[in-house]
Order: sequence, then C-alpha cells, then structure tokens
Amino acid sequence: MEKQAVKYYRDIMSEMHLIDSHAHIPPEAAFKNLPKDFSEVIDYAYNDLVSAGMPINQWHSPFDGYAPMALSDGVDPLYKEPSPEEKWEIVKKYWPFVKNMGPGICARKTLQMFFGVDDFTDETVPLINARLPELQKKTYQEFYDQVKVDKVVNIAVHGSYGNPPTEKLEALIYTDLLTEPVNRDYVQFLESVTGEDIFSLDSYVKALDAYLEQEVKEHGIKGFKLHTTSFIRELEFSLTSKAEAELAFDKILTTTARGSLLSGKGRSYDEMYPLHNYLQNHLIQKSIELQVPVQIHTGTFGGSNGGKLQNSNPVLLSSLLLRYPQARFDFLHSGFPYTRELGEMVREFPNLSINVTWMQLLSPRAFLDYMCELAFWVPVNKIIGYGSDELTVLNSCAAAEMYRDDMARILASLTESGDMAEKDALFFAKRISYDNAKEHFHL
Repeated sequence: MEKQAVKYYRDIMSEMHLIDSHAHIPPEAAFKNLPKDFSEVIDYAYNDLVSAGMPINQWHSPFDGYAPMALSDGVDPLYKEPSPEEKWEIVKKYWPFVKNMGPGICARKTLQMFFGVDDFTDETVPLINARLPELQKKTYQEFYDQVKVDKVVNIAVHGSYGNPPTEKLEALIYTDLLTEPVNRDYVQFLESVTGEDIFSLDSYVKALDAYLEQEVKEHGIKGFKLHTTSFIRELEFSLTSKAEAELAFDKILTTTARGSLLSGKGRSYDEMYPLHNYLQNHLIQKSIELQVPVQIHTGTFGGSNGGKLQNSNPVLLSSLLLRYPQARFDFLHSGFPYTRELGEMVREFPNLSINVTWMQLLSPRAFLDYMCELAFWVPVNKIIGYGSDELTVLNSCAAAEMYRDDMARILASLTESGDMAEKDALFFAKRISYDNAKEHFHL
C-alpha cells in the first residue's frame, strides 16, 4: 500500500512546477563555452571525496581559483590540472565510499537523466566525456523546461555585472563583497559601478546605497544574500559605533594604493569586525527600504573542507531578528545540523522563513524526517522547501527530480499515517515547492 501511495504522489509531483529558491548557476556562456569533463557532474561530491581521503592537492575543487569570491584550495606551485583520464584515476578509489551520500545520489541522477548510464565506471566515464559537448549546445531554458522549474533564484556575484538575471535565472546580490571589505579592490568595485569617489565611510555608504538601489530598481535584483561570514567568524552582527567603523575603514584606505599591484592585499577579518558589523546592519536597513528579503547562509560549511561549525548556529542571529522586525529573512539549509533550533525560531519570529535548500543532499534521510516535522511545526507559508544550491545546470535539474522523489515519500507518509488529509498534503506540497518562494522573492 505504501509503495502505491509513493507512486501516486510521485505522479502528482511530476506535474508540479517548481521554483528553485537558491542556486549558484554560472552565466550560460560559461556553461556553453568552457571545456567540460565528467567532473562537471561530480560537483559537490568533490568535498565528500576529500573527506573520504582523496588528496586535495591532486585535483582542485570546482571552486578553486574563483577570484570574485576569493576562494582557493591553497597555492600549490607544483599543481598541474589533471586530464579527464587522470582525474578518474584519482577519483575512482574513493567513489564507492561516497556514491550513496546525497551529492553522490544527485550526481548519479544526473547521469541517468542526461547520459544514459547510472554510475561512474571505467566504461562510462569516456562516454560521459564524449556526451558533454552535445549537452553544452542546449540552452538553460531547455534544461529547466524539461524538469518544470519555472524560476531559479540565483546568487549573482557582483550582481547584474557578473551574472545578470535572465528569463529563468532571477538574481540575489552576493553582498559579502559589499559589506565585508578587507582591501582596496572592494572599494574600487563600488567606485567603478557607481562613479562615486570613496574616501571615507560616509562616501562608501553613499556609493553602496546607490549601487543597491540601481540593482533592485533598474536591474530587477530580488534580494540580498549573506554567505561567508560564519566561515570566518561568528554569525552575529552586534551594533558598533560609527567612529569604530570609520577607523577600521580608514585602515583599508591607507594600507595600499588604489589600483596598485598590492590593492588585493588587505586587513584581517578580526580587525575589520566593527566595520563589517556596521555595514551589515546598514544592509538590513536598506533591505527594509527597498522591500527585498535577506537570505543568510546558516549551518553546514558545504565545500569548505572544515571550519568552526558553531559559528553558523542560526541562534546567533536572534538579535538581528529582534532588531529588525520589519525586515524579511530566509535562513538557508535548515541551519543543518541546527535544524531544531531554526525550526523553533521560524515558529517564533514572524519575519523569518526557513529555506530547506540543499538539505536533501546534505542528509537525504534527515530531509525526509524534517519535512514531516515541519508540516506540523511551523506555518506552512513560512517553509521554502526546494532549492538545489547546485553549481551546474545539469545537477540542478537532477536535484529537482530528487526533490520530487523525496516529496512523494513525504506526502505518502503524511497521508498513509492518517495524520493529514490528502487535500491538505497537496496544499502543503504546492506552497513549499512554489508559492512561498514566489511570494517571498516577489517573482
């Protein structure tokens, strides 16, 4: 009976359109024009491979060298990018250890959907490499229409200048580059895009406001995204005096010259703490004025390969929620593994929604249980249930189908137990899969 119920709800979910509430999809030109191999599909499973023992210096991650986010696997003077064949020789020893983890399941779902195989093997890897150039001819529109994803709320590094919105990809500004400056390059970016001269904290804030207003009002940016704070320091934004922030900002201006060879060198996060807190609070105030939501990374450190997890406990953001009841927040990843803490915060705070993005990959079993809990724990209109958080359109589409698989099991569990009527379960599914994200981001 349970299997029949899962199939029944899977058929319903197959017809349900989705909104992907959080992703890191590169501009379409990057997908089409850059060389690809099977590692495009490995995606987030890379970090699981490293955790399983794969040496990080043998094959660097998809993030390495991504200059706009200042991400790196470290400087290795002897590193040489392996060929696709060499990559597979590195990977295949560790792949059996991670293939049934969430990212591994997503990668294999991608293989089934687009390559006609179900795993990475000596025989299939050459087939995958050969198939990719043909897939690169397809448009994002074609990929997402295939899986009935109507919109993707995408993180745009440098806003519309780096990854502009399209018919499918909406955009949130990656604001860490604006509110957590550590060197002159951060300052020069705002000077360049606004035409403002920056020589003080006041002039920086003036340029910041002009940029945010332009992005929201003219380029259709749907909100602000805070990301890397907790990877480096506690996710807490206490109020600091303007005088403290001014002194910290002046250290940036007086460390290196604008446009110099050393303009990318900077100060420490600890030293810039007063400035960053001042600017983050200002950003929240600006979100209220512009009536856009603020999305904050909480919990898991994803591709960091290590960090102080306690920095990312969503409870640390309680003061921010209390200080700005007029603002609208969604906290990402269910705060995993601080899921219970965040669930209770969402129940208590009217200005907070829970964004369950990526939890289905972090722990597929925990995702199933948690969604069943949320259905009876928090208001249904405050749960944003689907987000792929993927780095490539292929895995993003596979994540949508994984979500449908999981939701069929969740709906069957809710109804077969007698805890929820079918009409209420379907209402729950549509709200968390589509309507809530549409309303939250004003799509």
